[in-house]
Amino acid sequence: MGGQLKGKIAVITGSTQGLGAATARLFAERGAQGLVICGRSAEKGRAQAAGLEELGAKAVFVQADLEKVEDCRRIVAEADRAFGRLDILVNAAGLFDRLFAVNTRAPLLFWPRRNQD
Repeated sequence: MGGQLKGKIAVITGSTQGLGAATARLFAERGAQGLVICGRSAEKGRAQAAGLEELGAKAVFVQADLEKVEDCRRIVAEADRAFGRLDILVNAAGLFDRLFAVNTRAPLLFWPRRNQD
């Protein structure tokens, strides 16, 4: 299965943990030439980049918060600077717990309580 991504350059958001980290490892194992990984934790990002380099892919970590437009632009700029191109974008960043809490759980908590005896 190795080599399916041979020579490809990828940006993988949310790649310091969870699904994004697993995707980055898979890309490295499958022959990706370069990976730009990003996340909010510098400590996790540096550790992830080192692990990907051990698998043979050049890895660049960009500390970023995808809620900030300038951080998104900086990720793409870093891919261009480090590798000169971008072949693949995987958006694995997500805020399920916070999104669910604000959009679903909170409105339910405001629902009027009736017949409480």
